[in-house]
Amino acid sequence: MDKIVFSCSGCSDLGQIADLTARAMSQKGIRKMHCLAAIGAFPGDSVPYYSHSDILVLDGCSVSCGKILLQKTGLENIQSVLLTDLGYTKGKTPVSGEIVEEILKKVATL
Repeated sequence: MDKIVFSCSGCSDLGQIADLTARAMSQKGIRKMHCLAAIGAFPGDSVPYYSHSDILVLDGCSVSCGKILLQKTGLENIQSVLLTDLGYTKGKTPVSGEIVEEILKKVATL
């Protein structure tokens, strides 16, 4: 079963941090990052593939755009992490390698 990560890439600091964390997971071989925008553009095309995958979505805030977009395709095998639930505050969290590494340590085993 493929281990996949999708990420919010919103305009806030937490969106950018979620994206950088997903990229770090992919670069380190923890999970393979896939494109959330492609799911939005072609929602039916990849659902058969993703329905047999272990999916993690990193969302920056409680709006949960990534999770909602994936659920709208009918996918149910989704683990979701909100960076706000991990103690980070939207609009007040500096985008840094240190923060990305902190979050990576918290989500790497999911």
